Amino acid sequence: MGRFNKGVFFGGLLGAGLVWLTSTTKGKKTRAQIMKHAEAIYPDVKKKVLSSKAWKTMTKHKYVQLVESTVETYAKRYALPPSVKRMLVKVVGAQWKHVQAALKAKKK
Repeated sequence: MGRFNKGVFFGGLLGAGLVWLTSTTKGKKTRAQIMKHAEAIYPDVKKKVLSSKAWKTMTKHKYVQLVESTVETYAKRYALPPSVKRMLVKVVGAQWKHVQAALKAKKK
């Protein structure tokens, strides 16, 4: 079996495994729980950004740091595993454009 065929074979197995994991009931429940937690965290992060003294100089890097610290506090309170914390940071951190729009509106 050549390298290309091995790549296709293992790629197909990996793809099938990912489809199986994301289509199971447990996977759907996990995604729903992460989104529920993210919905609880995002307003708190946005409030902290808009009420901070440094809102005029807020960068994406500072925003992600704020998200990480907020998620860490939230995760301790609800005893979330590290994998869920990482996903929450990614989901809430991806909302930078929405926060940036709110910051621009505040400047006006």
